[in-house]
Amino acid sequence: LVLDPGGTIGYVAESDPGTLAAIDLTNGLVTRVADGFDFPVGVALTITGETAYISGAPDIVGTDTTGPITRLNLSTGVRTTVASELGAPNGLALNASETALYFNERSAGKLSKLDLASREVTTIVPRPGDPPLNGPNSVVLSRDERTAYITETIGGRLSSVDLATGVVQVLVPGP
Repeated sequence: LVLDPGGTIGYVAESDPGTLAAIDLTNGLVTRVADGFDFPVGVALTITGETAYISGAPDIVGTDTTGPITRLNLSTGVRTTVASELGAPNGLALNASETALYFNERSAGKLSKLDLASREVTTIVPRPGDPPLNGPNSVVLSRDERTAYITETIGGRLSSVDLATGVVQVLVPGP
């Protein structure tokens, strides 16, 4: 779930029907703004609310564990794949300057960064020699954008990640 700049529309990636839905939070009206996605699971929105980034994790429990990140112009409907063959990308967080998109790769156990200009993907976690994350799911950036907070579905952990060093600190170890 991500809110538009006015805070009145919530955008949700609907995995099973493969749609991006806009929910009017004042009256509950749901509008499908785009369809045809392959198991979308994450969504991020630009500051203006004109562009959405959608992550797709087609078969996170089966054999096809790769997926794309797609940029969608919400006014025109034009789609552009900005990264593909990722390890079941899900949680998305766009930095304030809209130059980088942080995302979890659930099947690969990674937190990664996509440079939106060059489309280069960089692994932040795990660092060489460190264990992978356990089913990373959501990601949120701190206000100063030096830290990412991530949840892990396997084990139920909440961790912080220093984005400069890749050091992971478990904040809540899970049940």
